[in-house]
Amino acid sequence: MLARTAALSLSLVLPVAAAPAATTLLSDNFESYTPGILDKNAAASANPAPNGTGQPWWGPGTSPNFNVVAGPQGSISPHSGSQMIRGDNTSSVHALLWQNLAFRTNAGAPLPGNLQYDFWFYDTNGTTNAGQFEANSALAFYDNAPSNSDYPTTPDPSLSDATPSTIQRLTLGAANYKTNTAGYPQTYNSSRYQARILGYTGGYNSVGWLNLPLTRSVGWHHGQITVGPADPTGNNAVSYFIDDLTTPLFSYATDLPNGYNTLEFTAENAAPGYFDDITLLSTPEPATLSLLIPSATLLGKRRRR
Repeated sequence: MLARTAALSLSLVLPVAAAPAATTLLSDNFESYTPGILDKNAAASANPAPNGTGQPWWGPGTSPNFNVVAGPQGSISPHSGSQMIRGDNTSSVHALLWQNLAFRTNAGAPLPGNLQYDFWFYDTNGTTNAGQFEANSALAFYDNAPSNSDYPTTPDPSLSDATPSTIQRLTLGAANYKTNTAGYPQTYNSSRYQARILGYTGGYNSVGWLNLPLTRSVGWHHGQITVGPADPTGNNAVSYFIDDLTTPLFSYATDLPNGYNTLEFTAENAAPGYFDDITLLSTPEPATLSLLIPSATLLGKRRRR
């Protein structure tokens, strides 16, 4: 008698999310600098360095923009360690501090996306005279940021005069631009924190500023900007967080597909801006792997009786 041949075939494909480790592109707690003017190109800098080597921070013109300060400043202590930075509100221009991310972290090319930028800022005013506090930080793109040095080699190096159509600023903190534009749905609210993304039309002016749903308060605050991968057109999904890093205060998508080549600090008006403990991470998307369990075939043997 011929036994029936039995066959059983198993083939399982299971999706497994592999989470690549984030890469630290930049981390600075400002502990390694000499107290005094931080801008490397300022005439009286306490931290001078050539354009393209040494410490990376610089500012427009020769006026001081940001200072490294040691120990408590009145009631304000560094977020960690013994030093922090502060906008120089005695300067004849508003305080700007830049680092060329493309040159320093990506071989001269803008970073296309998959980024997480964390920083700490100290709000000196809260809701009391809130409009006097104008301090924020940004991931930005400027078309005149060089690929082979820290800053443009002009008599008055600056990025602010770049062509507007090729600028992007992803800004978070307290706005230094408070002018309303007719036809925009919001009005500047000094009791709230602000964000900026050029191309957004739902805020209070034509250059992308908007009020966030978070009331200002005195003290250190953790700001975070996350930038998703570049889509086929080069744009990114962006989210803004302050303190609560699980629920974004605002999310939107860019429409200027240039990537990001600059890190920026801004401090204006009578209330100085303090910052500390910054980190920029490259956060690649998790890859989906297929786990294939090889086919197992069980065959009955032919047997004669």
